[in-house]
Amino acid sequence: MSARHRSAKGTSPLIWFGVLFLTACAAITSCAVKEPASVEGTWVITSSVAPGISAMEPEDTKTMLGQSFQYSTDNVVLGQTQCGQTKWHEKKLSEKDFQIEYKVSFAQLGIVANKISRFDIECHGENVPGQSVLVASKERAFTLWDGVFFQMEKTEAIAQ
Repeated sequence: MSARHRSAKGTSPLIWFGVLFLTACAAITSCAVKEPASVEGTWVITSSVAPGISAMEPEDTKTMLGQSFQYSTDNVVLGQTQCGQTKWHEKKLSEKDFQIEYKVSFAQLGIVANKISRFDIECHGENVPGQSVLVASKERAFTLWDGVFFQMEKTEAIAQ
């Protein structure tokens, strides 16, 4: 091989390109297999629990039943509110931390885990139901609105 086809250290530029390409592919692949957050998916309100004082009348809680909330990294839809791409913040809460913050025990909500994940979602500065999600399991979560805990169940994605 002639000198003009070799780098200063004697290695072909084609080899350097191959190493760089494989390194970039490995980095991209590791990012692509990132596990989705437990909140991602479509959730539907199935019931409600008002363990204390609530600003919502019992009749009004019934209007929330069946509402769906869709969470993904590129779009969040909270009921009828389209948030688009948003940021969310995850915080793990033990049962003790949860009880201190919400004045409600896991038992009152039927949560059998020893901790939950709370996701707080930003939505264009609006304050709408579904912005705070308490994920109790892969299939069950709660959102809190006006002192009422609305239980949500994860469903298959709803076609638009």
